[in-house]
Amino acid sequence: MRAVRRLVAEPDVRSRRTRIVLAPRGSAADANTDPDAASQTLHVRKALSLGIVLVVVHLHLLGFTVLGPILPALAEHFSLPASKVGFLTAAYPAGMFGALFVWPKLSDAIGRKTVLCLTLVGVGLGFVFQGMAIQLGWPFWAFIALRVLSGAFAGASPVVKAYIADISRTDEMPRFMAWREAAATAAFIVCDGRMDSRTFSDCFYPFCAVR
Repeated sequence: MRAVRRLVAEPDVRSRRTRIVLAPRGSAADANTDPDAASQTLHVRKALSLGIVLVVVHLHLLGFTVLGPILPALAEHFSLPASKVGFLTAAYPAGMFGALFVWPKLSDAIGRKTVLCLTLVGVGLGFVFQGMAIQLGWPFWAFIALRVLSGAFAGASPVVKAYIADISRTDEMPRFMAWREAAATAAFIVCDGRMDSRTFSDCFYPFCAVR
């Protein structure tokens, strides 16, 4: 009686491609394959990746919305006339807009995960340096430059959407995209309106002893 055989993918070292070969059922290749374990591992990795992406989205938008409660205090800190307060609110989205033309192409070249990690680090450092600008009395133009630069790192929204599309099935994509919107919306309701410039710098400038 002929043994039942199945298709197994093996790497072809010479051609650097994957070739399909027949292997008998019950062989070592079959023993190393556990569909349930593989499916569970894939599910955990997908959930972890999606959770990290949602955190990235939230922090990117938080960099913009955090300015709302402290806007009067910042205007007073920099002694701004009413005509220049708009620069504070426009700087961050201006950086986001400019970066929309950069991050998608860069993600195609170096990978979406790499870009998302880079932007997350950039936004985090932007928080820290904005706090430094307040604590150390940097000029207004330096603070605005930091806001624009932080916004540029936060302008990776198309990369987030592309990454979600990459890891999701067709039936999962609407749900994952809705979660992304929820993470972004949450950034608008996190700040409770009780922050001032000192609280802002204490939150985003935690590693320096200068006060």
